[in-house]
Amino acid sequence: MNAQMTSHTIERSLRVEWRGYVAEIAAWTSPAWEPAVLWAAHVPDLAVLHRLLDGNAPDWAREDPVFAALASRDRQIGAANLEGSLFFPLFSALPPTKPGNGGLAGLWLAHWESLWPRRSATDCRWITRLVEVVKDHTGQLARAGARETSGAYRQDLAHALTRMFRRRSFTPVAVFCHLALVALDLERLRGGLVRRRLFDIERAQEAA
Repeated sequence: MNAQMTSHTIERSLRVEWRGYVAEIAAWTSPAWEPAVLWAAHVPDLAVLHRLLDGNAPDWAREDPVFAALASRDRQIGAANLEGSLFFPLFSALPPTKPGNGGLAGLWLAHWESLWPRRSATDCRWITRLVEVVKDHTGQLARAGARETSGAYRQDLAHALTRMFRRRSFTPVAVFCHLALVALDLERLRGGLVRRRLFDIERAQEAA
């Protein structure tokens, strides 16, 4: 990271670091759970994929090594390229009509659940509880008033994740709680870096 990076480069760097970290954590998990852990790396990509599938690719996506092949303004071309990408499991489940942003999240969740080892019934029940905690958090954010800040909601989520992490230490549930906590930290870091970068540009323009 450096002060010369654009906000898009900062975000791309954070996505790269996130994917690398998820891969590192996956390497420490049991082989049965490794695919499900690796799939968590794509959570931050869903909002970008929604725009790509809509044929509304941002200009920066054409320079991103992960999204470049999908960044066509023609939705059919983008969807076709999706077949050979990291996101193929989403492509295979896409309905004939374009899903909304919530639809993509649902498709991601459905594939993630399909990767859970069914013989780990207790772990699966606890991870289902984790999913409900996160869904409740996103629902609260969606219902929040325009003047409300998200800090308190994120703090509540972090507390819930930490409690679950401690109760289920040394289990797959703890792995996903840990990743969720790291994601919250990265989200906060991203917001601070991008805001600082954009405000620096505004101040430079005002000074000029």
